[in-house]
Amino acid sequence: MSRLKKNLHLSFLRRLFNARLVGVVFFVVILASMNLSEIWKTLQRCSWMLVGLAFIMQFASLAAKSARWGVLLSAPAVPFRRVFCLYLISAYFGIVTPAKIGEAWKAVIVSQEHDIRFSTAVAVTVIDRAMDIYLYLIMGLFSLLLLKVFILPEWVSAIILIVSGMPLTLLHPRIRQCFMKIIGRAMFSRRVTGQFDEFSMGVDSSLRALFTGSGLMACLITLGAAALLVVQFWLLTRAIGLNYPWTGAILSLSLVKLVVSLPISICGLGTREIALISVFNQFGFPASAAVGMGLLMLLVGHLGIAVIGLIVSLTQKPTAKNG
Repeated sequence: MSRLKKNLHLSFLRRLFNARLVGVVFFVVILASMNLSEIWKTLQRCSWMLVGLAFIMQFASLAAKSARWGVLLSAPAVPFRRVFCLYLISAYFGIVTPAKIGEAWKAVIVSQEHDIRFSTAVAVTVIDRAMDIYLYLIMGLFSLLLLKVFILPEWVSAIILIVSGMPLTLLHPRIRQCFMKIIGRAMFSRRVTGQFDEFSMGVDSSLRALFTGSGLMACLITLGAAALLVVQFWLLTRAIGLNYPWTGAILSLSLVKLVVSLPISICGLGTREIALISVFNQFGFPASAAVGMGLLMLLVGHLGIAVIGLIVSLTQKPTAKNG
């Protein structure tokens, strides 16, 4: 396990960090092209009570995602409280570290504290993250089709059909093997023999588990967590005085999440604002409201969670390894 952890590609992490600076450049350009006083007025008339409720929705969504991670780990010995704490701390590390190492960190810790192979913990963590990305990919592509922004609708229809069937292809062993090679080559060095085999076994068993009862439960939790974020998005629009429809909130959030998932920004800075400006324009809302909304989403979805994650990391003691 130690060799597997030590051979994570540092160069890959450095390239990831450099790519994320693109979003910061976008954000600076957006601010330079706008009237900052209008953005400030948007934040001044904000209802902080609704912002607080939106934060509760974010916190509840994170609790649901941590429960999903626990289900995918299939380790009854790991209590939910500890899983939730690790998820909060990893969210903190993911926000404050340049290359977002929080996801890898929680895999390392849970494998050290419990009788779980590191390769399995990494594989489950990758799949846990991929479930969110896949859901928002599907919903985001539908949003592109209905809102008619960024790309032509006829392209979207073809992409939706292809992407929606992708999980079923993982039932085929050879396709699973190709999938594992793509992930393994991105994450692990080729110099140490045997490390990919260990990781691939973890991915293979985790992927097969997706088509069982635990996988169904994980999918339902994913939908529940996404629904909480839709409520959060709607509350934030109401907080800045926008009469945003529920259907618009679902489509807009899906598109924003799809764009933010691109690894070219830090905490979605820049890319989130571009997506929000585009969708707000479809509903007749000004760009200043979109940027103000983006700052509130940064506060609620990242900075607030980072503070809680920091507090948990300072107060939680490591759990002794079972057995």
